[in-house]
Amino acid sequence: MSLFKINACIRKTIDDLGIGLPIAYENQDFTPPANDPWAALFIIPNQPTVATLGDAGDDEHDGIVQIDLNYPVHQGTGLCLKKADFIRENYSAGQRFEFEGQEIGITSCGRSAGRQVDGFYTISLTISWWAYTRRSA
Repeated sequence: MSLFKINACIRKTIDDLGIGLPIAYENQDFTPPANDPWAALFIIPNQPTVATLGDAGDDEHDGIVQIDLNYPVHQGTGLCLKKADFIRENYSAGQRFEFEGQEIGITSCGRSAGRQVDGFYTISLTISWWAYTRRSA
């Protein structure tokens, strides 16, 4: 298990979900559409903690995935909230996802208050996750 696989697992779940919007990923070229909805994905880990002792012990990782849903302003909140509901329904507490032997678990998913950012109405979804890695790996 590895930090790379944790990140890849999270991205794969988003890609497999198919949210139907162009997505800006961290450190990749992206030009937001001028008048169409789009999303931005941020994976924000915390510092790992010791889960089990010893050289071959496990470390527990956790953090959040932030998905910013950006919709043109002055068009109401309905479409943005429907998209938020769709994503939230697919990241309920207790769900687990796997990528090449690395598992992540979901502990919660919720949304922020809406706000205007650079001409878009934005809602941030926060998905809390956990994962374990072997210390000697």
